[in-house]
Amino acid sequence: MLLGAVLFGLGLGIAWISEWRLHDVIWGFWITSLAVGYLMIIGILVHQAHHQIRDLGMARGQVAVGALFMLGFFTFHFGFFHWGHAQFLVMFLDWPEASDFEIRMVPEILARYWPIVLAGLLFRLSNLRDYTARSFADLSPKQDVGKAAGDAMTLPYAGVIRLHLAIFGLFAANALGLPELLIFALAYAWFFLPVDFSTGKAAARPL
Repeated sequence: MLLGAVLFGLGLGIAWISEWRLHDVIWGFWITSLAVGYLMIIGILVHQAHHQIRDLGMARGQVAVGALFMLGFFTFHFGFFHWGHAQFLVMFLDWPEASDFEIRMVPEILARYWPIVLAGLLFRLSNLRDYTARSFADLSPKQDVGKAAGDAMTLPYAGVIRLHLAIFGLFAANALGLPELLIFALAYAWFFLPVDFSTGKAAARPL
């Protein structure tokens, strides 16, 4: 909770000092969901591969091929969700000034809004570590490994759900004419809400 309070205050402070507008916070949430979620996916696949090699004795080559296949699948699948969100955003926000979202914009968006991404990393990666450790604990049958990895994958996709709801909430609050700093405070509180979507319960550590 202390970490959450500090990051919450820093996030609002950066938004105020940088004179961010509504589109800044929305794109900041978008890049956070993409970057942190993708790192989570990589972490889950690495954890799964480590378990398969160390505990199940599977061949390294077989595990590597499987991990690379799954990485390719989730790169497309997870990336497609965010690409669709980005197409929606460019229609309603005044930045970037383009009719279509392009992949080359991602580094610029990351460079602009890295403080939100950093906050997301601090909030969520510790929860991912704990959750994957619990998911893969005491597994022995090979068929259970895939299920454990699938359960862990709910974490990055929960970020997509948060992103979707946060975007609509921000638009609605802006339409009501609420002060921007209040809008940002509500959005930060929701986007970094300490609830584990994989269980529906309050997270023991910030998610």
